[in-house]
Amino acid sequence: QCDICFPDPMPSNDTLNDYYKFIYRAKNRPHSIHDVYPPGILESRFELLTKNIDFSKIKNVLEIGPGNGVFGKLLKSKCNLNIYCIEPDSNSRKLLFQNGYNFFDEKTNNMKFDLILSFHSLEHFTLVDSFFDLFERVLNEGSIICVEIPNNPVKKWFKSGERHYDSPHTLFFSK
Repeated sequence: QCDICFPDPMPSNDTLNDYYKFIYRAKNRPHSIHDVYPPGILESRFELLTKNIDFSKIKNVLEIGPGNGVFGKLLKSKCNLNIYCIEPDSNSRKLLFQNGYNFFDEKTNNMKFDLILSFHSLEHFTLVDSFFDLFERVLNEGSIICVEIPNNPVKKWFKSGERHYDSPHTLFFSK
């Protein structure tokens, strides 16, 4: 009844890792690092966060899958903070660095974060638990996790030939 959907069989993690590292945001792909967000979306995300979070208490931010890093750039321009990311895409690295991101390696780094952001990343994982396991050891007391995922109502979007651009998604959620 919850309408959660997933591919069966699920692609292997090695296959997905290669896809996200080399193909997903490559030039001329639908999710290119050169994507332009619809007008107002970054500002509305920022407004929503600043209405609900006291950024004077936020020092270190971790963003999962920031793509080209334009949201982090906006965040850094308005707030005094350090922003880190987990982004497997090799095409994004230069832009992320230019936009003020540091790269976080969850296997070797012992940093703690006050805020974790994930905009449209959870649906790319093979298991919900593996997504949240990333955070287990990196949260400060009182840390905030903000997750935004797309709504994919099964009866509306999963008709033959529709939503083909969701092909890299492995988890599909509805309200």
